[in-house]
Amino acid sequence: MGNLRGSQQLSDTFVSLPRREKGPEYRRPLCGKISYHTAVLIIATLEGAFWLYEFILFLFSIIHHHKWWSLLLTGIALILTFFAIGCLVYGALNKRPGFVQIHLMYMIVSIAWLLALVLGCLALTVLPYPTVNNYFGYDGSQKDARIFAIVMVCVLVLMMISRIFMTIVIYRYWRIVKYQVTRTESLV
Repeated sequence: MGNLRGSQQLSDTFVSLPRREKGPEYRRPLCGKISYHTAVLIIATLEGAFWLYEFILFLFSIIHHHKWWSLLLTGIALILTFFAIGCLVYGALNKRPGFVQIHLMYMIVSIAWLLALVLGCLALTVLPYPTVNNYFGYDGSQKDARIFAIVMVCVLVLMMISRIFMTIVIYRYWRIVKYQVTRTESLV
């Protein structure tokens, strides 16, 4: 590989193809500065840090919150998130597109869940009738409750935008790795 120059050099993270050959259109680095492989590993690190934060909250909720259904659902979500992050790391380090695809499915479900939360918070903000929201114990006429719901909508929308961006980056990386794997299999 030392005798190849310029765009002919093939690295581990970039797919460099002759102009005639068709492949994924995402051969350039992300934002011109960072490779998709590195970006995916950074995303996995950030998701791991967020998972650790959620795990610490889960431990505090075990001590202070005694609703078994909430603890069960949070525990299942933590296990599935840990599994999805593990699949992303394994798939990125070993160039296995199937494992990266598992994480992509998790991200799509995560975005759908955030969208449901945004719509729920918007409904609590817009519907001022406490009788409609008795199940949630929410009095829509309280000013502080509405401000809290509006702040939650803003935070959830920012989380959803970041998840969409991360999903796009991971999808592009998945296409590159899938192309590299099928290309090397066809050469053998």
